Amino acid sequence: VNPMHIVKSKIKADFKFSVSQGKYAELTNYHLKKGDIVMGRRGEMGRCAMVTEHEDGWLCGTGSLYIRPQEFINSIFLLNYLTHKSVKKMLENEAQGVTMSNLNLTIVNNLKIVLPPLPLQTRFAAILANIEQQKELVRQQQAESEALFGRLLQEAFEN
Repeated sequence: VNPMHIVKSKIKADFKFSVSQGKYAELTNYHLKKGDIVMGRRGEMGRCAMVTEHEDGWLCGTGSLYIRPQEFINSIFLLNYLTHKSVKKMLENEAQGVTMSNLNLTIVNNLKIVLPPLPLQTRFAAILANIEQQKELVRQQQAESEALFGRLLQEAFEN
């Protein structure tokens, strides 16, 4: 997983970029686990995604770094924290490099995180999941409405 595979806080697979089974076996320190947060090192600061069941075991590429949250940090909360504009600004200020901004583990490890108690983080994640479900339902309803409108138009012009 490299930064180009992180799109709108999701990991978008591109299987043209892979390594051999032997190389994968050598790189055990870079195997991702469900709940990890993958962050791009270069370019757009704060480009992050959470590893889901689907990406569990994938490899963290050299253009990315990963954060494995401890048990008192909700991954969804952390993802949304790291992608917030104020945190992106902090990362931009700390990033190194003249031609292209670059993050390293020291910068990320020294990032100050406002961390509410785990029950509040979990509640935040549940509310966010509910909002995402509602948005998906609205998208489906909109697609159905547009399809119905198209059929009605077609019938109107055929008669």
